[in-house]
Amino acid sequence: MYQNTREKLIFTGLMCGVMVFLMSAFNIILQVGFNWTAVATILKGFIPIFIIGFLLDLFVIGKFAKAMQSKMVKPDAHIMKKVFAMQFFMVFGMCICMTTLTTFMHFGFTGIEVYQILAITLVRNFVVALILQVFIAGPIVRNVAQRIY
Repeated sequence: MYQNTREKLIFTGLMCGVMVFLMSAFNIILQVGFNWTAVATILKGFIPIFIIGFLLDLFVIGKFAKAMQSKMVKPDAHIMKKVFAMQFFMVFGMCICMTTLTTFMHFGFTGIEVYQILAITLVRNFVVALILQVFIAGPIVRNVAQRIY
């Protein structure tokens, strides 16, 4: 993990970038299949979604996740228990915010179908994001971040 503000920004940027890319790719490929349109859509939307995700992570969800982790996990608990709790609450918060934002961006705010799509997408994205966070993005980003520090 990080020890100071510089390391926090590096870690958050890396994690946010990896998760935004992977989750965008997952959702877009589910909608249109794996083709050049999907690749173009993923790349075109990456920067704005990354910026929104990064800011949410730093100023809202990160604080929420840290507060929830400190309430749910004892200070003397094993480090992996703390890490997993933090991952769970980060995914929970970011999934709600980012899925809601992108669903409304793509489908608008009206119609019962939008809310049905949102409900299904929230559940699906939470499961996929948690698996990605715990088994792929988390270990890779922690390894890369430690090499950068």
